[in-house]
Amino acid sequence: MLKMLFFYINIEGPSKIQEELVKNIEILFKGKVKVKRINIEKDKESVEKYDVTEVPTIIIEKDEEVTDRFIGLTQELFLKRALEKVCKT
Repeated sequence: MLKMLFFYINIEGPSKIQEELVKNIEILFKGKVKVKRINIEKDKESVEKYDVTEVPTIIIEKDEEVTDRFIGLTQELFLKRALEKVCKT
């Protein structure tokens, strides 16, 4: 299973911008990628598990193994390329 974990805070500033890009990715990869939104203030367990120190952070996992990590505001193009690469393997 291919997952994209989106760590955010309060959906303001960079997290709000990233949310719009994540929505676009969700549409493009519908049925191929499961997107999980994680508020770092509410899910401390996931923050510790994935060692998230900044927001927004996006982690791509395939079969429970991290394949890519993006810290800070990340362009849709880079997310799309990373997902396409992992989808092919």
